[in-house]
Amino acid sequence: MKKIFLVLIFLLPVFLAYSDAKAASETDVSFGSKYVFNSASSTLFSIGKLSENKFIAAFQDGAGNGNVGRIIIGNIADKEISFGDSYVFNDNNTGYISLSVLSENKFVVGYKDKGALNYGKVKIGEISGNSVSFGGAYTFNSSISNHISLAALSPDKFILAYQRGETGENDSEVIIGTVSRTEVLIGQKYAFNSGLSEYISVISLSPTKFIIGYQDKTNSRLGTLIIGELNGDNVSFGSEYVFNSAETAYISLSKLMENKFIAAYKDKGGGLNYGQAIIGEVDGKNASFGDEYDLNYSSTNFISVDSFSENKAVFTYQSNGILDYGQAIIGQIDGKNLSLGNRYDFNSVATSNTFVRTLSLGRFVAAFQDRIDSLNYATAIIGSVPFVQPEPQPEPEPKVPAPAETPSETAGTALLSDGDLIRNSNAQDKTKFDVYIVKIASSKKFKRLILSPSVFESYEHLDWNNIKEVNQATLDAYAVSDLIRSDNSNKVYKSIPDGDNGTKQWLNMTTSEFLSQYDSDSIYTINSFELEDYKNGDDVAA
Repeated sequence: MKKIFLVLIFLLPVFLAYSDAKAASETDVSFGSKYVFNSASSTLFSIGKLSENKFIAAFQDGAGNGNVGRIIIGNIADKEISFGDSYVFNDNNTGYISLSVLSENKFVVGYKDKGALNYGKVKIGEISGNSVSFGGAYTFNSSISNHISLAALSPDKFILAYQRGETGENDSEVIIGTVSRTEVLIGQKYAFNSGLSEYISVISLSPTKFIIGYQDKTNSRLGTLIIGELNGDNVSFGSEYVFNSAETAYISLSKLMENKFIAAYKDKGGGLNYGQAIIGEVDGKNASFGDEYDLNYSSTNFISVDSFSENKAVFTYQSNGILDYGQAIIGQIDGKNLSLGNRYDFNSVATSNTFVRTLSLGRFVAAFQDRIDSLNYATAIIGSVPFVQPEPQPEPEPKVPAPAETPSETAGTALLSDGDLIRNSNAQDKTKFDVYIVKIASSKKFKRLILSPSVFESYEHLDWNNIKEVNQATLDAYAVSDLIRSDNSNKVYKSIPDGDNGTKQWLNMTTSEFLSQYDSDSIYTINSFELEDYKNGDDVAA
């Protein structure tokens, strides 16, 4: 099939820049109620976003001292959460759980199987509604495996980092896993630190680049970071960088852009044990850092960070200085500078094992162990932050001509609606295989080509059986759009067909410059996996 471009329908136009509202208003946090999703002592939480209203959580279930590994789906309506049944992915004592979403209906979970010689294992899970099914377990390390962390590189590939726990064999390693349905092909092992690494956190910046943060136990337990690149099935690393020159714990990383990230951690220097954060920038395999910022002026544990966009992030943690309360704080990023809002209690009792995941530009979910009355139940809560819409702009004459009224479709086909899938299989050339997704904005009508079958299937709401047949006149009545944005960023790109993956070019211009040349109604929203699959082209200036 010809390679073409896909997009999710863009329902609410959001664009390029936030307004100049006071920063404080954008760092306010409000919370819904707490929801228990496992009524037993629970820990080792790892959460993945499935959509703006749906997430998946992995955890260790301590019921009956079994400590088995479980998965559960959470659904969100405003600030309320409902859960499906939980599913066991490992029926032995399970440690070092890490989960990453591959697509809206598939995920990978890595873990230490304490009932099988402490080997490191992975499983692929598939989601249908609130139901979860699993493939087989694949051993990625046939020896003791600790501090496991994994991240998706694409819908069919992931990176996994861990520390070998045997005496005398303490290399810290990564492997690349390749996914086919629920099967996993385990790649070669590559050492990223020839010694003990703890508090490992790995994130992907693109389908071919990743970052590993860790405590280098063989170098005074300093906070250390290394950048890795994937070339085919081969991995290479840059130099190690110390980002915190003191003993460092509870390291958590989050991507801001393809060349920028944020790290949060516990700084044990001077015995203060503060929670801190730092912004890093990437150039090839090199890293540079801004200043360190204090998240919490007391002993801080179980630190977790995730980004809303390239300029906003949320942190959760346990504040030892405030009776072990669970707290959250919003940070805004400008270059390598970080400004922090107020600290908010999301659980005003003893809390541990906090984990945060953003769901949209204004909402996040936090999972934690609620230690009230020593029950230690698995609990989740929704946090909301203000999302400031762009300032109104005068509406220019559209640069994309509004198409004429839609001609009659082929016999038996209903009138088209926003989000419909269409094609003309009667075309006399290869375009008969092209599938488009429709966008309707008032009287304006747009269409966008779908990149490939694998991209199509990465969107759970799209179904091959829902494609409507139309004639060429109907197809031609919809203007082609090539403007895209990720679902977690306001940056708008132009997409250009280019081989198998395509190229994206950032429209590096002001709002007024953009509106003088383009129609904001034609912007489509795509998921981050698809955006990262595109190669980077030159910026487009005004």
